[in-house]
Amino acid sequence: MINIGNKEVIHFIGIGGIGMSGLAQIMKIMGFNVQGSDLKTNKNIENCKKVGIKIFIGHSKKNISKATIIVKSSAITKKNIEYTDSEKRKMPIYERAEMLANIVSLKKNIVISGSHGKTTTTSLVAKILSEAKLEPTIINGGVINSIKSNAKFGRGEWAVLEADESDGSFLKLPINYSVITNVDNEHLDFYKNYQNLKRAFIKFINKTPPIGKSIVCIDDANLKDILKEIKTKNYFTYGFNEKANYQILKPKYKSKNTSFEIKYKNNMKKNIVIKNIVLNLIGKHNVLNATAAIAICLNLGIRINILKKALRNLILCKVFYYAYALVLPMIFAPTWWIALLGYLVMHFVAGFVLGIVFQCAHVVENTDYPKPKETGNMDTDFYVHQLTTTANFGSGSNFFSWFVGGLNFQVEHHLFPNICHIHYNKISPIVKKTALEFGYPYHSFGTFFQALSCHTRHLKQLGRA
Repeated sequence: MINIGNKEVIHFIGIGGIGMSGLAQIMKIMGFNVQGSDLKTNKNIENCKKVGIKIFIGHSKKNISKATIIVKSSAITKKNIEYTDSEKRKMPIYERAEMLANIVSLKKNIVISGSHGKTTTTSLVAKILSEAKLEPTIINGGVINSIKSNAKFGRGEWAVLEADESDGSFLKLPINYSVITNVDNEHLDFYKNYQNLKRAFIKFINKTPPIGKSIVCIDDANLKDILKEIKTKNYFTYGFNEKANYQILKPKYKSKNTSFEIKYKNNMKKNIVIKNIVLNLIGKHNVLNATAAIAICLNLGIRINILKKALRNLILCKVFYYAYALVLPMIFAPTWWIALLGYLVMHFVAGFVLGIVFQCAHVVENTDYPKPKETGNMDTDFYVHQLTTTANFGSGSNFFSWFVGGLNFQVEHHLFPNICHIHYNKISPIVKKTALEFGYPYHSFGTFFQALSCHTRHLKQLGRA
């Protein structure tokens, strides 16, 4: 146990967020005196309670009466009562990224960023390092199945961090190795334009020290453009492109897994081909994520057999699921076929309901299906794309909104994925008014059945085309 800072009481405002809760848990395990508050409980808060963190539900001046340091979530406004009171008391106030930077400065850090795929890539890197017995500290943007959490304090010298580029905070983190998966025209509410976003990622790559490396996806058109402005050659590229330092070969996509090869040059400039890599994830994007993880770990000196084993072991998660959800009920049920039937019905109903919900939100009349340019980029920006390709339905029914988890507000779900769905009904009128004001579409159906009817008509039209 690292007992440092135990005289300080560190209060997290908005501790229920995935990033805030992960950092709070790590600091608690390290020996810091941590507490926090949020408006309501959730799974992240329950995980905090399990490691002994004191939690306040609701925001109040009383919550910070014994606090000496404040850590503020980016979702917390300056009008928050705990924030305003801590300012009056002239307490030290840190953004999450600032506190995270202070904590992980004690480790060697692998920082993973990008518009998409960083959570999966972070999980894969963490899995490989754990398989190599390096005991990494992990702070991820999503739950990692193998540890049943998004955060873990490891006693090893390495930390694997998912970095948030949405508010520029990823530039505050100390870096030894870094990964950039891709760069899209997103978060322009913060960056104002693409050029500012581009400059941020240039700074991020240039921040990687000479003793480390940046691993960058060369298949991404924006990253390919960014690499032209990098001052040093302190990076490696990965992708399907034949010019990639870590080139993906012979991908085979199956229903349950993907296999592929990776070609690269070792320190002796000799071509090495890693064959028979099996990944228990499907899709081209996951092959790219896995290749980024492998490239990082090869640079750390991790053996190829360990890399393969770590990726193969992901299969055990599915084996466990089938054993728990299907095999055991079939063994212990009075009649085995009843358990099998129940399993099949459960998956059919769940898949059918989910499929219908998403089809009614996307595959309907008036929604657009734009194709990317030869560069792989879309002609429209992120926000316009979401407005033209999605539709809402049944937004007037509180029960239906609860039943589908807010997915009937698909426009708002796409525009604001980090906002809890309970707020979509309040956001929706504002989005609609703004869209129409600027001449953009806002697709919406009064009821679910109207959307379903429109979806059916659209399928008939597509069938005749």
